[in-house]
Amino acid sequence: YRGKLVLINFWASWCTPCLAEVPLLVDMQSRYGAQGLQIIGPALDQAEPIRKMRDRLGISYPIAVGEPMVGDAMTALGDTLGALPFSVLISQHGDILMRKYGEFKPRELQTLIEKHLR
Repeated sequence: YRGKLVLINFWASWCTPCLAEVPLLVDMQSRYGAQGLQIIGPALDQAEPIRKMRDRLGISYPIAVGEPMVGDAMTALGDTLGALPFSVLISQHGDILMRKYGEFKPRELQTLIEKHLR
């Protein structure tokens, strides 16, 4: 994904704030994907519940499932709380721009994406 603005959003099918945030992420990927945004959604969950949520919510960005691999990736990217949702924004050059616990508000995420896509 080098050369793209990457938002890694860790989530789970049982996480209410995560599920509330997914439609916003789908919208942002659709709106800004052609401009260089790539959202990735590693899930701390089992494959079947994630497949169902992917289909139900129309998730259009890549997702990944696998424990302990996803948990290890969360830790490596700075999640010291084990909280979900947990997001990491990575620049086009591979630098971590920000980490966030909890769900994004629509205007907050749009502003963040537009700032770093310039």
